[in-house]
Amino acid sequence: NGDDKMGKKEMKAKERDFIQSEILRSKLIAYTLDENLTNKIVISVMNVLKQYFSKLSRFLSGFRLVRFTRNVVTEQMYKDFTDAVKSSAYVDKKVINRALCLSSSIRYCQLDKFVRTTIADEVLKDCIISTNARATLRHDFICSRNEHWETERIADIIIGMMTYDRIMDMIKEGTEYSNYITYMDNILAESRESRKIILREIPENPVDAYPLAREIKRHFILHIGPTNSGKTYNALQAYKQALNGVYLAPLRLLAFEVFEKLNMENIPCDMLTGEEEIRIPNARHISSTVEMVNLSKYYDVAVIDECQMISDWQRGGAWTEAILGVYAREIHLCAAPDAQKILVELIKMCGDSYEIEYHHRFVELEADEEEFIYPESIKSRDALIVFSRLSVLKHAEELRRFGIKASVIYGSLPYDVRRNEVERFVKGETDVIVSTDAIGMGLNLPVKRIVFLETSKFDGKTKRLLNQTELKQIAGRAGRKGLYETGSYNSVEGMEGIIRKINTPSKSIEKAVLRFPENIVTVDMPLSKILSQWSDIPDNGPFNKSDVSEKIRFSEKLEEYTDDKRLIYKFITIPFNTRNSKLYFFWFGLFEKALMGEKVTPAILSYDENMRLETLELLYQKSDILYHYFRHFGKTDDMKAVMELKERVSEKIMSRLLDEF
Repeated sequence: NGDDKMGKKEMKAKERDFIQSEILRSKLIAYTLDENLTNKIVISVMNVLKQYFSKLSRFLSGFRLVRFTRNVVTEQMYKDFTDAVKSSAYVDKKVINRALCLSSSIRYCQLDKFVRTTIADEVLKDCIISTNARATLRHDFICSRNEHWETERIADIIIGMMTYDRIMDMIKEGTEYSNYITYMDNILAESRESRKIILREIPENPVDAYPLAREIKRHFILHIGPTNSGKTYNALQAYKQALNGVYLAPLRLLAFEVFEKLNMENIPCDMLTGEEEIRIPNARHISSTVEMVNLSKYYDVAVIDECQMISDWQRGGAWTEAILGVYAREIHLCAAPDAQKILVELIKMCGDSYEIEYHHRFVELEADEEEFIYPESIKSRDALIVFSRLSVLKHAEELRRFGIKASVIYGSLPYDVRRNEVERFVKGETDVIVSTDAIGMGLNLPVKRIVFLETSKFDGKTKRLLNQTELKQIAGRAGRKGLYETGSYNSVEGMEGIIRKINTPSKSIEKAVLRFPENIVTVDMPLSKILSQWSDIPDNGPFNKSDVSEKIRFSEKLEEYTDDKRLIYKFITIPFNTRNSKLYFFWFGLFEKALMGEKVTPAILSYDENMRLETLELLYQKSDILYHYFRHFGKTDDMKAVMELKERVSEKIMSRLLDEF
């Protein structure tokens, strides 16, 4: 009986709550706000939004500071910072809408919900009602699908009040805004002073950075023409006849080719690249990669090959430096036609004389008329072009299964292995060659036809279609004087676009890339700051500064451990594939050992006869890093040991390639 009585009481309480809820529900739906309550709601909402925008200003300022002070703040960065804080606060109501979580289905839903909640709480504050009933009633009213015009009207009024000036006033009311602006002012003042110091160390005219070259009257002979037109051959004749000379190549493979050719002709010649050094007794000639040129040594004749590379954002600065600074009476520049204008401009800036020799292709270059179908259309003496190691090996293996022998060339292949692969193709031991775009840099190959199996490449920043210069340079390798009457090119895709680009005259190169001047490393400030300040100096004349963003990033990383600028600079100038995490950690490990004073020996690299091909290639690249490390620290004996290891690794890679293909 007691349970029945309790049950009846609960039922009556629920009925009472329901009746009261319905009465209040009707009252709420019909409720009209008076002016005082309207103003109260407006003030409440504005206060909430003010708090939001105060947080927003802190977020924006903090975000911009992190972004801009990672490098050194410049005038433009400061302007961007203040503009960003202002414009981000109110741009077509986007920030407000984001703050209020507006949706396309319910206009101003969050603000409407806030207003409805305030109304409901005002109406219900004096009502005696159970907690559950109150919650249900508030929920029904707040989330009602029925339009409540009064709350809509108030929402519109509040949104209308959120003007640009009002929002900026909200942001500026917080102390954070003024604190950040003051902080940025201080950094900017420091930045201006740093800029002045660095500018004092850099000549206003870049040609004045090379005093030895300015002391003599230099004469340039420009060999201008397309690929396979004898530019380099003609330049090398003067180089061979000189008492002493230097040949500057774009690739180690080309440097070795000239080194080998001169020594076979009984002209002693040294070779110097970033990865190795070969000294020949009584040599007065040197064959080198362009980055390794010695600007303090005098030469009778200098030859600088592939000078159209002067505009390359990664390596172009090496060509600019060599042209402005090589200490030689006679200088031969070999270049594609699109480089003539910029080369002449640089020579005139130096006050030197010049003459131009135009070269024409020995054999005509034409597009294939037949459609290329892989692999059915492959012919002997074809060069198949792809743009990654994986693609090279994949296609070489596929061709092997079809009974087609292939030589391979790609970036991570040791250069003596590449030379061996080229020789196999030249001797006819292989039918075709599968190569990356390394083939376009002056390699002399008996190629009848170039076939693009791929037409896009990753250039260090993005994957993109081949540009006109690259297409001409690679396709131009087809045809060989004395072997073929014509050379041809084809592609598995986009042939019409390739033909159009190759047959359209190239635009002249307008800017040369300028290298970071090493002499300013001595300026009294962190290296990352020096690099940043130099990078932010406006480009002047026919120059674009080289991209040092990666060097800045690495400098900042190493500065977390030491302020020894010379040590940091040695490490950030060690070239390696920074996208390869294994190489990066090996490089960083060497830095840690140098920092701790730990002795490094060639034994840090272990070699195993049973290593896989990709492991051998990685070991070879680590050897290059270690070779640079020992060269920076003058460890000659260790350099020789690394070279011996590289030779063993190269031989094993050659053996593996022969086994596989």
